Amino acid sequence: MANVWSTPDLLRPTERPGAAHRFGAAVEWWLRRNLDGIPCEGLFRVSDDWLLLASDLQACEQLWHKTMVTLEEFGFVANRLPGKSVAPCQCLTWCGLEYDSVGMTVRLPADKVRKALALAEHFRTAGTATRAELDSLFGYMVFCSAVVFGIKAFLHSVRRLRYRSELTTLPGSRLVRIPESVRLDMQWVVNNLAKFNGDRRVPIVASGWSGPFSEAFIDARGASGGVGIFLEGAFVGLTGAQCNAMFPAGGPISSPGTWDVPSEVANHWELFAFVVLLYLFGPVLVNQVLRVQSDSVTAIRCVRDVSAALDSPELAALTKIFLTLCVDYNIRVEACHIPGDRNILADPLSR
Repeated sequence: MANVWSTPDLLRPTERPGAAHRFGAAVEWWLRRNLDGIPCEGLFRVSDDWLLLASDLQACEQLWHKTMVTLEEFGFVANRLPGKSVAPCQCLTWCGLEYDSVGMTVRLPADKVRKALALAEHFRTAGTATRAELDSLFGYMVFCSAVVFGIKAFLHSVRRLRYRSELTTLPGSRLVRIPESVRLDMQWVVNNLAKFNGDRRVPIVASGWSGPFSEAFIDARGASGGVGIFLEGAFVGLTGAQCNAMFPAGGPISSPGTWDVPSEVANHWELFAFVVLLYLFGPVLVNQVLRVQSDSVTAIRCVRDVSAALDSPELAALTKIFLTLCVDYNIRVEACHIPGDRNILADPLSR
């Protein structure tokens, strides 16, 4: 894997981005075919911004020099101003993100961390905001979510606030009252953005972990079913009624409560099973890596990268609880998919 970066910055040949992209694509095509044996681990371009990767300093210097010469031979003027054309290095900001080949991490630069924290702090205390301001907050936090694990779960309330009840977009100048749910979500961002910046392997125990894995199989089922958990010899089978009794509305975990509803809300139950697993067994899994087998692709997406948390308020709420339990017990969960017909340990327990 490449561990040295450099990027010459091509001056835009025209103010039209489309033309700049076509010029850059032509140069990139020629360069890839005329490297003359120079080792190249990667060559990336966004419009007129280039990123070059090589396995060592010497190779990166050769690749960087070749690219600069090629651009000038094609008649372009390379922008050599500080910060615009960066010689080979091991920590480089490109397209707004900081690439570190020593820590093998991609993170937000310090100035963007400050901006994100300032935005979150503002909305944590603001009484009202325009829809355009909410758009700016949402867009910037989605950008941050590329390298800050967990933020997507805390953006559902912001996303919904930008729409009318009939899901049509509010006018940009429309003032909206900031509810308590948004304030609490922004408080999480203030508390955790810097901690999780650049580390998508939350919690930190996962970094360099060489200890034993625990393994669990889980399943959930509606239509008078419940939750089934099998964890290395220990097992729990809870009916829907028992789940509702143990986790009433308003508690630390709220049961889905609709166990007789058809399968379109099954993803809510499946993610609920992940949360119940950590809630019940978290104290005995402290500082461990836990591999969990589930037959729900959507629940796995919530657990792995929070990518499904924006689609549903129920999934977002449960994902927040799941992340909190992971951090409280310092447990890393590796969610793995198992087909339903092979989930023979937990599947019977959920029925």
